[in-house]
Amino acid sequence: MFCEEAIFDNADREAGGARKLHRSDGEKQTRRPRPDAIAERFRKVGSGTTTISIAHIARCQRVRDNDEDYVCPADTLEELRKDNESLVASMRETHALCDQKGDLAGASLLENWIDERERRVWFLFETTRHAI
Repeated sequence: MFCEEAIFDNADREAGGARKLHRSDGEKQTRRPRPDAIAERFRKVGSGTTTISIAHIARCQRVRDNDEDYVCPADTLEELRKDNESLVASMRETHALCDQKGDLAGASLLENWIDERERRVWFLFETTRHAI
């Protein structure tokens, strides 16, 4: 469940140039502390093992790579919206685990990230609904 940073990075990679168009400077600065915050919460909750290798990250990957030579911008944004919806669902599962383990701090972090991603899903929906 805590391979989410790999998903964050993968979603960024999948969107290519389109992703860079709507990422704010503030988001760039606040996004980076997530792996440390997740790792700390994971350590405190004591569930499972942490990420041990690149291959482990690949096995945990939930967002599929798109290796097409060209994807039109509207399709790229639609794919990114779907990836973000999937990420929100994964974060909600993780939030339930935090609740189950009594990890209020982890649940609070996730609530903020879920809210950010839901806003992004809305933005991407509004951006693409006339283009599709």
